[in-house]
Amino acid sequence: MFESGSDPYGRWVYTKLKGNEGRVLTFVCTYQVCQDDHTNIKRLGESTFAKQQLAMFMEEGRRDPQRLRHHHQRDLVNFVLECQNNGELVSVGGDFNEVIGLEEGAGLAKLCTDCGLIDIILARHGRTDFDTYIRGSKVLDYFLIPPELEPAVLDCGYEPYNIHTLGDHRAFYVDFDTVKLL
Repeated sequence: MFESGSDPYGRWVYTKLKGNEGRVLTFVCTYQVCQDDHTNIKRLGESTFAKQQLAMFMEEGRRDPQRLRHHHQRDLVNFVLECQNNGELVSVGGDFNEVIGLEEGAGLAKLCTDCGLIDIILARHGRTDFDTYIRGSKVLDYFLIPPELEPAVLDCGYEPYNIHTLGDHRAFYVDFDTVKLL
């Protein structure tokens, strides 16, 4: 590893690895607040992640600070594009709390369209007729990679609930051939 960091609002963390021939691989893990912004802010307690983000956005004078998901989506796409413009191969995984592709070009689907990333688990398994949130009915958690990394993926998928980690989302994994990856 040669660099790691995070978004100043706590929405994502990243690690950059240096591979062969100067290749840089950037892995981003993200969490996007759930539901719509108004529900997040009105219903939830003062210590929630949504309330904390709103307070930070208001403090910095951000336009429409209550549009938490909009800001997350725009800022994450800009971060990924900046890394890509520096020649990095960027992968993004996490709890997106949305169905990618539900609305063309909206939400975090922009990571796929604007940044050229693919949902590797869908690409390998060809189905989304299951849930990744214990009280839901849809896939809300993803691992997106640049197509150049697809040949390095040995296996990927979602775990059953509460097998290796406890929580209300399924754990997912992507197993890379490190020789091909790096």
